[in-house]
Amino acid sequence: MSGFVTSRRRPRGSAKNAEPLYVRIDPQMNAVADQVAQRLGVSKSDFIEELLRHVELDPDGVPSWWTRPLPEREETLPLTG
Repeated sequence: MSGFVTSRRRPRGSAKNAEPLYVRIDPQMNAVADQVAQRLGVSKSDFIEELLRHVELDPDGVPSWWTRPLPEREETLPLTG
């Protein structure tokens, strides 16, 4: 594949405090993540981590580009006895 570099692994021990992230995504989106990470010369984990660092949130903590409806916020009702 012309223009692609081999992915670099994280330095030994750098993921010591890292937590696993298990997700099920569309195979085509997984391929996109693989291709981008490969093109950048980083692991898919490094790419996803950097991607998440750059998510811009609105004042409510919602990504600025999110267009799907949000779940209704549940109101806590006082208990009566």
